[in-house]
Amino acid sequence: MKKQNLLENGLPLQPNFWRGPTDNDMGAQLQMKLKPWKDATQNRQLEKFTASEENNLVHIQTSYVLADVSASLNIDYTINAAGEILVKQELIADASKNVGMLPRFGMKWILPEGFESIQFYGR
Repeated sequence: MKKQNLLENGLPLQPNFWRGPTDNDMGAQLQMKLKPWKDATQNRQLEKFTASEENNLVHIQTSYVLADVSASLNIDYTINAAGEILVKQELIADASKNVGMLPRFGMKWILPEGFESIQFYGR
């Protein structure tokens, strides 16, 4: 599977603030109360995009406005010649707005067929 484009399906790494609701969530109506977090990534607005290359590394910096949750999201990608990607995210929320607790903070990535078994070294 070497030299396979892992972003070929048009679904790049995407921020994710949602998780499947549990029975307790359903009882507390959290799937409705926290819905702005589910919609936040779908309605994000790109505010800044820069790309640069230095020492055989490509650096991509993005900033988004998440109006649904009154927050901004910064995502930095560093890609080396081997195709390894380091992703750093920073979420800056407006504390004066009450949009409920953050259900999840992470990324989602839909991989092509053949990647049913992987190893993940992140948190």
